[in-house]
Amino acid sequence: MSPTERVREMEKMVNRSHVLVVPLPGAGHINPMLQFSRRLVSKGLKVTFIITKFISKSRQLGSSIGSIQLDTISDGYDDGFNQAGSWEPYLSSLHDVGPKTLSELIKRYQTSSSPIHAVIYEPFLAWALDVAKDFGLFAAAFFTHACAVDYIFYNVYHEVLKMPVSSTPVLIEGLPLLLELQDLPTFVVLPDSYPANVKMIMSQFANLDKADWILINTFYKLECEVGNFVPHNWTLQLFVLLFQFLGKSHSFSISIPNQLISSIPSQSYLRQFVPPFKNCNVLFSFVSFGYWRRQIYIV
Repeated sequence: MSPTERVREMEKMVNRSHVLVVPLPGAGHINPMLQFSRRLVSKGLKVTFIITKFISKSRQLGSSIGSIQLDTISDGYDDGFNQAGSWEPYLSSLHDVGPKTLSELIKRYQTSSSPIHAVIYEPFLAWALDVAKDFGLFAAAFFTHACAVDYIFYNVYHEVLKMPVSSTPVLIEGLPLLLELQDLPTFVVLPDSYPANVKMIMSQFANLDKADWILINTFYKLECEVGNFVPHNWTLQLFVLLFQFLGKSHSFSISIPNQLISSIPSQSYLRQFVPPFKNCNVLFSFVSFGYWRRQIYIV
């Protein structure tokens, strides 16, 4: 087969591929994966984006957003998060009900004319990886937090950084700066304050070795040091740093009530990454690069 024929065959395979994207149904988690889905569609893949039944109903969403198909699973609270009362029972229900309804959904697609070939999931939903592997599908973990935050979580999981952190400054190999308490995710300093969050965050690394791809949503100019360090020091089969180009995407998003306290670096920490921005707020923007085994390529 000639190089030209090989390229054509690869293009045919891409055009036949159907990807299922499964985000955590919370503020700050859906839209990064929705934007990445948009990029996948632009490359010729079919994407089905998973939301909960409540989000679909409450946001009056149809069967698609642009060229991205929508489908639903249940989190056990189809009439809304308020039924749960707090984050802990909600996550427990999501963990119990989510895998079953996701399995049913994939089974339905596998007997259709458009079967699923791969699942991209948020690692907070570690059970989605197990479901994908039960069906023999490729699976990619998509970290929506900044790379530095994911790396801090990784060090906590492996007990390199032990909780609770009470003394500063904190030095973590791979991060360019010494960290103060206000620069760390809240649960690292006060783990008893958010027990459900701690359990969920730590669970994302429990089966990560089963994933075929590891994707992290970040911005290289803000995180170049840790962005260069992590791919060489996480024991992963394939590691990609995603720097998405969003463009004019204001109408290409889903608005979700903020039900989850996000753990992100403080503004003071981020300003130190880019000296010219010391006296202004940090505006996140994304460009399109990837990292694969010491080779940079466009995704």
